[in-house]
Amino acid sequence: MSDPLVSIILFSYNQEEFLAASIESIINQSYQNLEIIISDNGSTDRSKEIIRSYMSDQRIIFLDHCSNKFNSIRQNEANALSKGKYISVLYADDYYLLDKIKMQVEIFESLDEDYGLIHGPGYTLSVENNKKTFTPCSQVSGYCMGDLLDQWYEGFINPVAPLVRRNCFIEYPSDEDLFFGGEGLFLKFSMKYKLYLLNKPLVVMREHENNAGKKLRANIEIHHAQLTRLLKHPDFPSQFKLNIEKNLSYFKMNVAWHFIRSNDDFTFAKELYKEGIAWYPKNLFQPKKLIGYILCHCPQLLIRFINALLNILTGKVIKKSIDK
Repeated sequence: MSDPLVSIILFSYNQEEFLAASIESIINQSYQNLEIIISDNGSTDRSKEIIRSYMSDQRIIFLDHCSNKFNSIRQNEANALSKGKYISVLYADDYYLLDKIKMQVEIFESLDEDYGLIHGPGYTLSVENNKKTFTPCSQVSGYCMGDLLDQWYEGFINPVAPLVRRNCFIEYPSDEDLFFGGEGLFLKFSMKYKLYLLNKPLVVMREHENNAGKKLRANIEIHHAQLTRLLKHPDFPSQFKLNIEKNLSYFKMNVAWHFIRSNDDFTFAKELYKEGIAWYPKNLFQPKKLIGYILCHCPQLLIRFINALLNILTGKVIKKSIDK
C-alpha cells in the first residue's frame, strides 16, 4: 500500500483547556506521514504558548494569526497551504482516536477517484460529567446528496470524522462571508463526489457550554445561506431541489420548537414556523410541528406552564441558545 501525505488542519481559538490533548491525538497517530497545520485564530488565552511547546515536531506548521476572522477564511487559507493528498480537520476541543487516519487512508487508497470523502460516527464526551456516548451519523455511501439532505436529523456527517480528498476543498472552497463552512461543504462535495461510510467511531467531540452548535441563531442563518446558495450553484443537480426545500422547512421548524421549549423567544419561533411553512407547507401536518405552531400563537404564560409540565413528564429541561 502507498503511504500518501495527509494534511491535518487543527483550528484553535481560546480552548487552552483542551488544546494539548487535541494536538497529542494528532502527533501520536499510528499513521505518521502527516503534515500538521495548526491555525490559531487570534487566541487571547495560553493557546499560542501551548502550540509553541510542540514545535519540536518538524511536521507542524503554525499559522499564528494575530486577529480573529471567520473560520471559513482560516479553512481556505490552510487548505491552500496544504500539501497532502488528503485533508482531515480537527477543532481544539475535540480529539482523534489512535488509528483514525491509518484506517481511513487504507480504505481511500483502495477506492477510485470518484470518492471524495470517508466519514463515520464518533463519540461525544460531556465535559460536565465525563460521560462518553456514541454519536451516530448519516448512513450514506456513494452518490448520496438527496439522502444526506433527507437524513439530516439522523446525525448528518460528524464534522471531525471525515478524511477528505484535497481536491474537494480546492474545488469547493468555503464561502468566506459565512462564519463556518462545515455541513454546507459536505453537501457541496456530494454534488460531484461519492462518499464512503466507515461505520466505526474514530473521533471524540467534547460537549460543553461554548460549543458552536448551540449558537442557534447564527447556525440557522448559515444553514439558510448554504442551502439557498446550493440551489444556484452551477454543479447543483436540479433533481434535489425538493430535498433542499424540505430540509430548510424541517430545520427552521426544529429550531422554532427549541425556542418554544426553552422559553426563549416566542416571536422568533413564530417567524421560523412561517418561513418553514413557506418552504414546504406539508411539513405542518406532522403532529410535533403542528403542536409547536399552535403553541407559538398561545399566551406566553400558557406556553411556560405547558413547558414546565413537559419538563416534569420527560425529565428533560431544554436550555436556551447561547447566542442572542
